[in-house]
Amino acid sequence: MKNRLILKSFQSPGDIVMLSAAVRDLHAAHSGRFQTDVRTSADAIWENNPHLTALDERDPEVTSLDMHYPLVHESNQRPYHFVHGYTQYLEKQLGLPIPVTAFRGDIHLTGSEKLSPPRPQDIELPERFWIMVAGGKYDFTAKWWNPASYQAVVDHFRDRIAFVQCGEEGHWHPPLNGVTNLVGKTTLREFIQLMYHAEGVVCPVTLAMHLAAAVESKSARGYGRPCVVVAGGREPVHWEAYPNHQFISTTGTLDCCQSGGCWKSRCQVVDDGDSKDRRELCENPVQVTEDLRIPRCMDMITPEEVIRRVELYHQGGLHHYLNNNEREDTQMTTTIVSPRSNVVPPEAESKLTAEQQQRVLLQFRHGLGDAIQLTAVLRHLRHYHPDWNVEVAALPGKQTAFVGLCGRSFSFNEKPIPTDRYDQVFDLEWDECATCYADYPSTKVERCLTDVFDLAPIPELCRYEMRPREDAVAKAKRYLQQVCKVYPSEDGRYPVVLIHYQGNTSAEYKDLPHATARMVCEQVIKSGSVPIILDWDNRSPLPDGKRIHNPHVDLDIWGGIGTGDAEVLAALIELSSLMIGVDSGPLHVAGATSTPTIAVWTKHHPLHYFGHADNVTHLVPRKHQELLRGDLEAGNSYFETHYRYRPYDNLDSELSTTVNDQLYDREGGLVYTRNFWIRSNNAAQDLVVVQDIAENDSYRIDELPMPEPVIIDVGAHIGCFSQAIHSRNPLARIFAVECCPENLTALRKNVGGFATVIQGAMTYEKDIALLNAVFPDCVTTGGSCVVSREQLAQASGKTGVGADPKDSATAQYWADSRPLMAVTLEQIIEQHNIDRIDVLKLDCEGSEFSILENSTSLERIDRIVGEYHGKDRFHELVQRKFPDWKLRILKDGELGTFWLENPRCDKAVDTAKLPVPTKRCASHCPRQSAAPWIYLCTPQHTGTHFLRILLELHPKVSFWRCGRTIVEGRPLGEWHKLYLDGAISLRELLRLGVRSEPDLPEWTRQEVAKLGLSLPDKRVEYDLIQKHALRTVPWYPSLPTVVSVRDPLLAIISGLRRKGPEVAEGIVAGVTFLATKRDECFMFCVDQWKQHRERALDLMSYLDLEPTQEIYDYIAKWPSPNSSETHQHLILNASSELAEARRLALEDRQVHPIVEPWAQRLRQAGLQEFYESLGYADLAWFE
Repeated sequence: MKNRLILKSFQSPGDIVMLSAAVRDLHAAHSGRFQTDVRTSADAIWENNPHLTALDERDPEVTSLDMHYPLVHESNQRPYHFVHGYTQYLEKQLGLPIPVTAFRGDIHLTGSEKLSPPRPQDIELPERFWIMVAGGKYDFTAKWWNPASYQAVVDHFRDRIAFVQCGEEGHWHPPLNGVTNLVGKTTLREFIQLMYHAEGVVCPVTLAMHLAAAVESKSARGYGRPCVVVAGGREPVHWEAYPNHQFISTTGTLDCCQSGGCWKSRCQVVDDGDSKDRRELCENPVQVTEDLRIPRCMDMITPEEVIRRVELYHQGGLHHYLNNNEREDTQMTTTIVSPRSNVVPPEAESKLTAEQQQRVLLQFRHGLGDAIQLTAVLRHLRHYHPDWNVEVAALPGKQTAFVGLCGRSFSFNEKPIPTDRYDQVFDLEWDECATCYADYPSTKVERCLTDVFDLAPIPELCRYEMRPREDAVAKAKRYLQQVCKVYPSEDGRYPVVLIHYQGNTSAEYKDLPHATARMVCEQVIKSGSVPIILDWDNRSPLPDGKRIHNPHVDLDIWGGIGTGDAEVLAALIELSSLMIGVDSGPLHVAGATSTPTIAVWTKHHPLHYFGHADNVTHLVPRKHQELLRGDLEAGNSYFETHYRYRPYDNLDSELSTTVNDQLYDREGGLVYTRNFWIRSNNAAQDLVVVQDIAENDSYRIDELPMPEPVIIDVGAHIGCFSQAIHSRNPLARIFAVECCPENLTALRKNVGGFATVIQGAMTYEKDIALLNAVFPDCVTTGGSCVVSREQLAQASGKTGVGADPKDSATAQYWADSRPLMAVTLEQIIEQHNIDRIDVLKLDCEGSEFSILENSTSLERIDRIVGEYHGKDRFHELVQRKFPDWKLRILKDGELGTFWLENPRCDKAVDTAKLPVPTKRCASHCPRQSAAPWIYLCTPQHTGTHFLRILLELHPKVSFWRCGRTIVEGRPLGEWHKLYLDGAISLRELLRLGVRSEPDLPEWTRQEVAKLGLSLPDKRVEYDLIQKHALRTVPWYPSLPTVVSVRDPLLAIISGLRRKGPEVAEGIVAGVTFLATKRDECFMFCVDQWKQHRERALDLMSYLDLEPTQEIYDYIAKWPSPNSSETHQHLILNASSELAEARRLALEDRQVHPIVEPWAQRLRQAGLQEFYESLGYADLAWFE
């Protein structure tokens, strides 16, 4: 069984970053063995972390560990880094080795967080910036450096590095001049996002230092972000320093830190009553100002030393200053401050006032591609002319390309623009470049800069830039979710390939044939991704709305703009996995994103039509030099040096190869599509299984009983069956058995978080080997076969069997002579202490006969589902070995699928033999009521909210809450658990349902019948937990309903999938589940709804439910998760008290129009009459 751990630590956020490394390394070392959750002081650090599973501390199977890092006390003696601290402690607690896998914490960002930096309080950030933390917490003043020294660093790099000062509100962060001040203005998650977009960091030993290493860098490759750490002598270097950081330490230079870090807490006395002011004071303080003293080890570090370390990063050539005194329009003035002077308060921004700036208008009447190129011009204007307030007028839909790059952008309308309000007006003609430059690209951008503005192009600025806003990203997400029906992968991208192969102009120079585009679409589909043709005018015959899609002009995503909205298109591309385009607008938009892009050129040369973009690979004709204009040698030299390109002789062939290289990892890496991780070089084979088991439900998993089952999945492949079972019931114990080594990586990735993966072949034969059906780019969908080594030797080299994977291009198998471990059912039962098996699934290519013939544990199994190979042989086996079992053939033929059900499944358990708990709960029982009943196992504080709807729709209902009613010495909640465990039947549960001691008579089957309740033969199961695979569940009118609610929102969404009842209008983003049939029992729950504003819309999209605009408007009014408002409810704003519920219902009170129809019906029903009819003297049991 999987070990469930909750790791707790409430240290500072920097320490929590180190804890994230321990969680990462635990799962790397013991994949599939643990489920982990955390309780820490910094929840934002764990957002999007794939290693976490929501666990309940009250679950007896969950172990909580208070995490520490005692290794720190040996940091001056032993050569370990902080990254080892938590990990080694966890090793000792678990008794398991946990090697450290990466020299950093483990932070995960979404694709939308990577699109653009945060804008706290709408503060405009510099285009390129370093983060500076020039202070710290009051409990560790020994880490403080002189603020004047920080100021000197800022002043030195004036006009070359833009600094953004950060820090937490309430800590000590003296404001600096010449910086963008975000102190106290960012949340922790925004600070993490800001770190991704930062080019470098200057800070003491603090959270920023750990994040600089743990957060990947947008500008540097991977995690190579520069970071200069002003450390002093408090900590030993090896404990804190990261490989690529400039860690300025003075340990070993003073008596107090001669043998290592002193670990003192304070130098500046805080007078807060903390003992650190007395016991942990620095021994060598330096009074730098009247009000501030810092440690000598920190004072020994000069501003010049920090400056030198920053300069080292730029001298190496990996990083570059802001070119030619580049200024951002948000930069502040810099005041030169002596290193020994007091910190000067920040002065007014140097951004010129409206009267001082020149108002400049650019009139731009050109298409989308040209508009994106104009962003490079705007970047130059911001650099050269900070005294200009630039506004851009553009065609509709194009103006959003310039958001954040100029003072204002707007679209032309019928009214003329009052140009007399501007100091300068440029009506840009946007001519092509007729020559080749040797030092920068040769596009319209460079010609405009030189001819119109008389400016020298700067190569680093000859790149496109766009900043899509949140609403644009949200629109793109909604569309992609509707098309893909899956959630994005870990990097935030959807399995989508965008294709734009027909431009609006110069078709003979740009467009690709439909046949070429069709070839690419088929490649994309085969890889498991979704092709989307960008074709606003519906000219392409390829989109069919099923396999190939098109976000056509009429979709809401474009906001009614006929040719598409620029920033929405940018968001759409950024969230996709690959973009393929010709020389047109979408291709240029792709150049402003980070999405891998293939640019196809036939009769144009990219040097003249496309700027720098590291994410773009250009396919050019073999003799592309002939397409250049002017100085061919200079142009070709620049192109080959600064552009990524691949020449082709045959376009279709090279395009196909390039697409494959982007979509597939030739070494067999994993890609995520259709809810599964599959092997990139075996996508076709894996997706056949995904379609068969997960999507078409060939084993009828939806019909399997789902108490808290034990499942053994033999022939697990990549985990489709196991994942489907887990989706139906996350409480299931699942053992996934797979013999083929090539399948194990994907299997562990798909199910390792909840299932026990066992490598081996389940068989009772000896000396076995494998006819392996998995090899690179295989086309067979047959599974690997377990055979004897004698059979393997006989088959090797024969028709259909290759000698090794390389010989398998035309074969179905290859002779795999590697050692293969055999495992029996009995071994698994003994090793994992299994007393019963609810479902044994067999998909093992003929080995099912060995298992069914030889296993001695068949009577422990309730059901066997699987695939047989040989119809006559299988039926003979069933008649001989399973004469009393019920056989159900799901698919007939020589290769068929089946169910075998043990006859004991139909026998009810004698409840008298069940153990009775020794401790009884107090009895709170309602009086007798001849009414249908509903039993809800739900968080107690939500009971009243369920009741409100029950009273309205079924006013003769009796209601119990979990654990409050005793039946035969056992709380009802415990009976419900026995039912879910399969220990008692639904009939037995119904019989017990209203028996209580001592007032209520026993409800026999006859009494149930008198109430008109139907008792179906099959058990009614409700699995309302798993968010990714919400299943349709049976619905029985007038049947007492047993509901287990773990996540109320998901329970309600699951209710929307039911086939039986109508779902009334007025569903609010999937949170309200109401139905209109009066004779049925219904539920309503709003617990936790405030936390799911976005998820509600995502789930509705996933379920193909279209909320009305009224619902969208209503959702927009919900308080944010951080709201301090009291808990609100969607129906009548009910409180947790029944008396309040009654008062609200009887009043003629105004409510939101969405819920008014139900409120009206409730008032008409008259709650007073209902209370009196129940005859309750005491309603305390509802509380």
